[in-house]
Amino acid sequence: MMEYAEKHPDFDMASITVFAPADAFEQFSFASEHLSHDAVIEVILSCIKAFETINDCLDEDYSKVGGTDQETGFHGYRS
Repeated sequence: MMEYAEKHPDFDMASITVFAPADAFEQFSFASEHLSHDAVIEVILSCIKAFETINDCLDEDYSKVGGTDQETGFHGYRS
């Protein structure tokens, strides 16, 4: 994606960056073993969105990598 961003200066790398939810940041700090279901779902949905953006930018089709939507059961939960 770095090469893509260099060739497309209007591309925002933040659009493919996944962060811990602001209200759950502490849950993701210090290798916590306790995450709320809502926080995990929010991060997974952010990952799916980032992967979709990456897929749209690249010449190859990576839409089936990692099994999003039907395999994970997250279809219909788009934010």
